[in-house]
Amino acid sequence: AGSEVATSSPGMTVVRVECEQYPGPNPNCSVKAFAATGSASGKGGVSPLWQVPLSQSCDGSNPREVCMCSCDEPCTSPPVLGHGAVFLLACNHRGLVLLGLSLASGKPLWSEPRQLAAVEPDSTLYAEPPAPIWSEKHNLVFVGFFAGGHGDARVQAHNASSGEPVWASNVSGHNCTCLRWEVAGALSSEGDHLLLWSAFALQSVSAVTGRTAWSTMNQLPGLAVVGGHIPGIGFGTSPAGETAVLILVNEHRRDCDAMYKEGGVFIQALREKDGVPLGRTQSPMVNDAAVATPPVEVGGLWIHGDQTEPPKSRSTIYAVRANYSSGRAVTNQVEGEIHL
Repeated sequence: AGSEVATSSPGMTVVRVECEQYPGPNPNCSVKAFAATGSASGKGGVSPLWQVPLSQSCDGSNPREVCMCSCDEPCTSPPVLGHGAVFLLACNHRGLVLLGLSLASGKPLWSEPRQLAAVEPDSTLYAEPPAPIWSEKHNLVFVGFFAGGHGDARVQAHNASSGEPVWASNVSGHNCTCLRWEVAGALSSEGDHLLLWSAFALQSVSAVTGRTAWSTMNQLPGLAVVGGHIPGIGFGTSPAGETAVLILVNEHRRDCDAMYKEGGVFIQALREKDGVPLGRTQSPMVNDAAVATPPVEVGGLWIHGDQTEPPKSRSTIYAVRANYSSGRAVTNQVEGEIHL
């Protein structure tokens, strides 16, 4: 088992959280870094750089020990690279922590990991923590995590150099069983705002202060932001050259039932800087919103998909013409479907 990220070239570094003997009573987990090499011929390989052991559990005998969390199986967040470092969420004897490691050596960046949430001994996390986000512009690491029972969740910003918290914001709605909180949020195109999913709405907050700039609670009354993958955001460009945020919405109360409404899903464009609606088009998808994947814009088309679960697994990709008219929503503008 493992999760993987990589730096950009020239010297690509791959970081994985690996459990070599999983499943088993002693999974032998660790954070491992590899140097990836390649050539013009396409041949290449990886060579180990370092590894940091993660115990199966922490008993408190060593206050600085970091271990795997329990999510019905050993888990951490996926790691993210930035600032010459690796950041990920793991556990210690008190609960969930933010761990910062040197990308060059694997040594800790701070005197001790930064505590995020208390977890009772031998208890299980609500779900695997989402991947952190690193902001090069502001030297911040954004983390998301479940802060208690019933799916209570929080997003926090930490200084990447010191690990100290800068701001925190509570978010909600993540306890719907159909949701996968994959990444804490998404940075805006200029890197000055963080886009967060909360309570079936999208909000844009200042990356530096956490103060809300706009929210679809106000911009899209009567519409729920849906899709099974959080934060569920794509980007496009309006005819005026403005960056647009693309999301999926439907006409439903902002609650878990919105995810199980069949059909009636729209791709909605919002102006990134202020959340003003720019237009929307109905998707031809007839399945539950819970199986929908985030939209993207390619060549004047808005594209998204759905992915049903076993035993009748099937994936479909839908393409509709982009609609940047702020008037009524466009329907029946299907450009194509691909079934996989």
